[in-house]
Amino acid sequence: MGAYLICELVDKNQALEADDFVQTIKENQQLMKLGKGVCFVCIKDINEIEQSNDMTEQHRENLIYIMQKEIGQCHYKVSNIESDDIGGMLMREFYKTLAKVFIQMNEKFEMKYLHTSCALDMSFRFFGFDDMKKMTQNGKLLSGKSIDPEAYRDKKETLEGIAINFFPEKGGVMNQDNKIEQQRKMFFQIVEKSNINIVTCGNCGLVVFHKIGREGDICCPHCSIESDLSNFPDLYC
Repeated sequence: MGAYLICELVDKNQALEADDFVQTIKENQQLMKLGKGVCFVCIKDINEIEQSNDMTEQHRENLIYIMQKEIGQCHYKVSNIESDDIGGMLMREFYKTLAKVFIQMNEKFEMKYLHTSCALDMSFRFFGFDDMKKMTQNGKLLSGKSIDPEAYRDKKETLEGIAINFFPEKGGVMNQDNKIEQQRKMFFQIVEKSNINIVTCGNCGLVVFHKIGREGDICCPHCSIESDLSNFPDLYC
């Protein structure tokens, strides 16, 4: 099952510089060899679309519109069930390596992480707690974009260490996992009974509803971005 790590530059004018820099990071070069490298949307992506002859004019215009909205953003898809390793790299090592890439990006650029991203998961199916704290600078870099201020506050406090008592002294999983699992179960019950999926917009982070099995792009009613389903991760994975 996949999820997205969604982050964005505070200064979108740095998009090209950020994309060039991330490709020089040693850990990202390791990931690129596995086909899992990190990149940021920048003018290079728009230029490639403009020069492509493999699409209709309308399709090209739609993609350029989406890209312009996503300039300076990184939508990195992750998975915790692909296999025990990725291209020979153990899964735990993979996520530690990936975290190091974003930590180094934080040192050079001002970044924000959408807390609604499923990859920053408090059940730690992807990144470990220590890596998440370092990536978000103890929650300081979490974006407050959300229709659920309480969920944002809880995650921020947990990463700040205020809620450190949720954790056993010698590691392990949070004691609040049962509460999170209950939320997930209720989510899937709603989806199954209503045939309506609940996702989050990859652009603004707000919740969007759509019929299961629908075809074509989804349009976010909040920010009006129109994109395919991959840019609208499930509220719970």
